[in-house]
Amino acid sequence: MTDFKKRTNVNKVYCSKCDLVFDSRSEFEKHLQRHSGSTTCDACPIDTVINKLLGFFKKNN
Repeated sequence: MTDFKKRTNVNKVYCSKCDLVFDSRSEFEKHLQRHSGSTTCDACPIDTVINKLLGFFKKNN
């Protein structure tokens, strides 16, 4: 019975940007970093496509 009470006292955190619910604030903060855009990847897909298009046009000229 005590396990059930512990579960009901958990505060959930809601992400209004993507409608996800997290069990802890730390999980939510990790998730929030994805929305902030502060983490960058090595090769952004948009940059990759632009570079390929530019390379294609340079070869044709």
